[in-house]
Amino acid sequence: MSQDTYHTLVVDDEPQVRDLTCRALGRLNFWCDKAANGEEALQLLAARKYDLLVTDLRMPVTHGHALCAAVLAQPHPPQVVVLTGIADGRLVKDLLSRGVADIIHKPVPYDVLATKIQAIFERDKWRDLKSGKTDDQRLEEIESQVSGLGPLFAERLETAFSTIHQVAEPPSAITEFIKRLEFNEAQGLETATPEARQRRAQRVACTTLVNIVPVNPKFEPTGEPARVYMRDISASGMRIIHSRAISSEYLALNWNAERLPRERLQIFGRMVRCEPLSRFYEIGVQFVLAD
Repeated sequence: MSQDTYHTLVVDDEPQVRDLTCRALGRLNFWCDKAANGEEALQLLAARKYDLLVTDLRMPVTHGHALCAAVLAQPHPPQVVVLTGIADGRLVKDLLSRGVADIIHKPVPYDVLATKIQAIFERDKWRDLKSGKTDDQRLEEIESQVSGLGPLFAERLETAFSTIHQVAEPPSAITEFIKRLEFNEAQGLETATPEARQRRAQRVACTTLVNIVPVNPKFEPTGEPARVYMRDISASGMRIIHSRAISSEYLALNWNAERLPRERLQIFGRMVRCEPLSRFYEIGVQFVLAD
């Protein structure tokens, strides 16, 4: 058994479930804190770093899905395992695409639950993060997934992009800036934790032009459209570099696919981060995968 200690937050509105989960995990060297709902969990997550979040979905105050989305949108999230009695294929697909490590359905023996969670950490600890696929192959897979999501919002996105005309090109210096960011991040991975390396392995570098339109949840434009450079992309989101900050919570995005010939990708995204980096801004966008 691994002797590593993992700091864990168990979130469930049923005290007995919290206690039994923590007791089973504690036998496998997981040190557990408890929260009764998503709001309480977010307060604890803001106060300290956790390696693992185990959460129910149907809870008062803040639903577990909202908790998962908020946590996984952070730059360095913990592993997230969902323990739920809800059986919904669309919800499962959405959670997994956001980066949830596993979804375990109730009822489950708590020793089995703990063993399954331990296996996630052992797998990540010993598994070679290189999948054997080239970046081009991985990018093609990601673009194919994004392409499949486009029809969810196609008609409404077309309305948003009707505002784009004669948008200025972004500064060419951004591409060199992105190269420096990638170099520095690659250097840092040599000493990064396995979890950080795994998260990085889920993204593929792709410096391509992206049209963005700030919109509200009804897809109505709320700001000036712009053309920016993508930094990298994953199945759940992308990082873009812009010459100025953006205040809108939602963005409509479209761009020409790199690996899918003659295909234009478009998707609706939620901005989860806008940070100044030198003279530019790095913006994290989480794809909205369902209405």
